[in-house]
Amino acid sequence: MSSDILDYPMSSTDIYRSKAKKIIPFDASTLESTKTHSHSIDVLLSSTAEVTLSDIASRLQQIIEKHGLRTLYDSSSDVASLILPNQASNQGLHSEVLNLFRSAVGTRFEDGMDSAFSLRLQAMIMTYGNETVKIIDNVIFNEQVDADVVSESLRWIGKVEGHQTHRLRRLLLETSLHHPSPMARDGAILGLSFMDDPESITALEYAIKNEKLNSLKADMQQVLEQLYETREMLS
Repeated sequence: MSSDILDYPMSSTDIYRSKAKKIIPFDASTLESTKTHSHSIDVLLSSTAEVTLSDIASRLQQIIEKHGLRTLYDSSSDVASLILPNQASNQGLHSEVLNLFRSAVGTRFEDGMDSAFSLRLQAMIMTYGNETVKIIDNVIFNEQVDADVVSESLRWIGKVEGHQTHRLRRLLLETSLHHPSPMARDGAILGLSFMDDPESITALEYAIKNEKLNSLKADMQQVLEQLYETREMLS
């Protein structure tokens, strides 16, 4: 994918805005409505000195209920549970995942080649299933971790085999199309190309409309065309 991406430090506001965009309409017909809720979130973030994920969750809940938006998730009844860290998650596993990400900083990753990081990440997903995927989501969006490591993780998340975690891995990759780091978004694009799941078509169409970097927009379009072809073959 893109090799000319320049990354930049992520502020807490960038991360919060990215988490807010996790609530993406599932129906293409409701895409216009997202302009309303995206603007509302931007106003909230720019007008509040100390905005929290709880503030965003509360505002999104109001917007979804007002406009009757459908989301990529099964239910929009509890927005906070979608974007707030899961306090009941396995703290030991969370620490293990976070340490894995932090210990991989400075690793020279080779395209398509396994590394100690990717092998351990895949093993954790296969062993602990969706709990690992949820914790990776938490680490990627709520911790200050290296963008290159995040990108590498998203590429391999798309390669992991296993029906049990397929849906949650796909949703994580779709969410990461809106990550504030261009490198992370690049990794998410590759991950979705590996999954080759037509269910990601709507999310990609939406992401293309909002992507600012032409190189990433082109990569997204390439994967979108791939998924169109896959959908046609499966129909």
